[in-house]
Amino acid sequence: MRQQIDNWQALASRDFFKSYRRAMKGHALFPADARIADTLVTLFMIEKASASVSNELTQRSKTMDVAVQRLVQLAQRKR
Repeated sequence: MRQQIDNWQALASRDFFKSYRRAMKGHALFPADARIADTLVTLFMIEKASASVSNELTQRSKTMDVAVQRLVQLAQRKR
């Protein structure tokens, strides 16, 4: 079932962005280069996902702060 959901999401996203690009073609604020447009859309989606993670972390208990701080410390550790 998960595979079918993932496939549906991929198809729906592809068709949505195809239609969106067609509708925005020639608009001054939309990049003419498809690669740049795709990069900007990906950046936007990453920002939205990051905001979602941030909101979830904010709603968790204080113990989550300790775990995240530990992860940051480990990531910054010199090798």
